[in-house]
Amino acid sequence: MKVLYNGCYGGFELSDEAVAEHGKRCDCSAAAAASTQARGCPVLIEIVEELGSERSSGRHSEIKVAEFDDKFVGCIRFDEYDGLETVRVDVMEYKLRSIQSVLKSNCSSEEGMERIRGILSEKQDCDLLRSKMPTLKKKKE
Repeated sequence: MKVLYNGCYGGFELSDEAVAEHGKRCDCSAAAAASTQARGCPVLIEIVEELGSERSSGRHSEIKVAEFDDKFVGCIRFDEYDGLETVRVDVMEYKLRSIQSVLKSNCSSEEGMERIRGILSEKQDCDLLRSKMPTLKKKKE
């Protein structure tokens, strides 16, 4: 699973070129490309990967792609300070969703308890939980 984030101070902003290309491929508005939901849009991610960060980033942005294991869908969180973003997995949310899945399954109580114990004791590799820290640099003025 891939998501887009801003790797410099200034805030998440796509270039006009990236927005226009997204509009061509998805037949949608510029506002849709700039929305929070678009950060996981496979078409927009493909565009950013094709154009590269330089061409797909807005004036005060450095758009990057972070990749996580698919099991973390719905558990990705963005932390932001002055527009600089990091991306991470909300481990508690991941574990709660996993437990909810066990509770909805048709397994026996004993099997369910064993699976929940495994979820609660699971230690996550920190490299899987956090995207690489962005390079701190000022974007072009």
